[in-house]
Amino acid sequence: MRHFRFRSIFALAVFISLVVPRYGAFGAAAGVLIKSSLSAVYYVTADGRRLAFPNEATYFTWYKDFSGVKTLSDNEVAALPLAGLVTVRPGAAPVRVESDNNIYAVASGGVLRPIQTAALAQLIYGDGWQAKTIVVPAAFFVSYKPGAPVTAGGQYWWRQEMDKASDIAHDVASVPSADQVSTSPAAPASVAAAFAVTPKTTTHKTINLAVGLWDPHDPAKVAATPTKDAITQLLFTGDKSVKGFYSEMSGGAVTLNEAGVFGWYDADKPASHYWATPDPTDADGDGYINGHNEKWAETILKMDKEFDFSAYDANHDGVLSPDELGVLIVIPTDSPFGTNRIVSAREFPAVAPMVVDGVKIGMIAEWYTGNPPNFGVVAHELSHLFFDTADMYADGQYRAGNFSLMDGSYCNCDIDPWQRLAGGKNWLNLLTPAASGAYELPAVDTSYSVMKIPRQNSDEFFLVENRETTKYNDIGTMPSGQAPGLLIWDIRSPSTAGDWGRNNIRLLRANGGLPLDDAKASYHGTAATPAATGILKWFDGSSSGVSLSAIGIAGATMKFQVNLNR
Repeated sequence: MRHFRFRSIFALAVFISLVVPRYGAFGAAAGVLIKSSLSAVYYVTADGRRLAFPNEATYFTWYKDFSGVKTLSDNEVAALPLAGLVTVRPGAAPVRVESDNNIYAVASGGVLRPIQTAALAQLIYGDGWQAKTIVVPAAFFVSYKPGAPVTAGGQYWWRQEMDKASDIAHDVASVPSADQVSTSPAAPASVAAAFAVTPKTTTHKTINLAVGLWDPHDPAKVAATPTKDAITQLLFTGDKSVKGFYSEMSGGAVTLNEAGVFGWYDADKPASHYWATPDPTDADGDGYINGHNEKWAETILKMDKEFDFSAYDANHDGVLSPDELGVLIVIPTDSPFGTNRIVSAREFPAVAPMVVDGVKIGMIAEWYTGNPPNFGVVAHELSHLFFDTADMYADGQYRAGNFSLMDGSYCNCDIDPWQRLAGGKNWLNLLTPAASGAYELPAVDTSYSVMKIPRQNSDEFFLVENRETTKYNDIGTMPSGQAPGLLIWDIRSPSTAGDWGRNNIRLLRANGGLPLDDAKASYHGTAATPAATGILKWFDGSSSGVSLSAIGIAGATMKFQVNLNR
């Protein structure tokens, strides 16, 4: 990358006195970046003037490097009148003015909107927003215009602002006059109401996974065993990996660490032994009643020759919990499947715990790969193991289907929003509407935000999320190129006791639920999909008094009206 020294721009105002020439003769057409021997970089406007970049931080909100900068002579540059300064690109980063501790969001036209709290700054810009903050020199503060403060969620979305300011030509901000400085523009008309915000967690957690590859060499179950590299890539290193999935689902709160991938290990006995009818009297004297338990124990003992399990017993209590180390057993098959089970060292005449390196191993995950290896199954099973997520598949009109990994299982799909919040995970911002009104909701996988509408005098609530199609949320049942849109979930109780996934979570499908058509489950403003929900009902069938209407087109930000008649 070539670097230029950005000198102070303020004194360059002395050059604003020259006649505008035919700037095209210098190759300085509109939109071109230019510099002279003085190293300051300028943007050429459509009317042949130049806007200066006050510093590198501002420049890099618009451009990734200096490769597009054209060098002209000092006279050629000076012949273009200096019209003002380029401001920080809207949405790119929070801004703080030198000698001023207030944090601002930049809106279109160089408008600075004060952000009232640190929680709101985190909601808008994510974890580490402080490090992203750009400091504007006090002398250049006049280049910006004051704007209405951001007092609650839903009043400012960085992605929407960046999309509007696709280039400087769409967001030119010149030095304002004194009367412009004293004017505070109103909040955008499209945002008529605000959210109360409960921000997502900023706590980071590393989860460790040790993987044992066990091959029974059963031609009836698999045509070809995947390579060890293929399994490692899908879990940890590939462009689309389980590690990447958990990072995206958690908003960066979770990192999956590769403790080791071991094998392929050959099975000690013929494949038929492990899938044989259970042997309740241990007639063959191997200490096992069930061949499945035997294959898990066999794999762990083989892993133990290469791996020190006790190194992960962080609290030194002699028990290796999934919080300390998860264990995944991988078996090659053509059909995908998975389980979570307790592993035992033997089952007959009495059950004995699985102890290696002086530590007890309890629950493990098992992944029958599928051919090619199925991403959804292993992500589903490890979600059980590490995060205590609940299975949700059950017949009925309210099932999540491919809108939750904990139902669809074999799909490339998000974990449903409540399971991204339940059990203390707190991976999403909760935005509670303050009153009826027009709202905007950004896509969940970029904003990590969902709307919560509580039932009065009850633990029950609705969750509204804006789903987009992403690398990890590719709903194959959607028409090509169509994003899902708004999904509405009814959460009966925050309890996670018993079979809570099936009992407490309903997806209120736009088509009523049957047939179970995922392409018609969401709400968005097209001819084929309802743009209004009607009055939503609670679990017990009573009217909530809540409805959504004027629902816009599915996309990065969705607009709709919330009606709270209760």
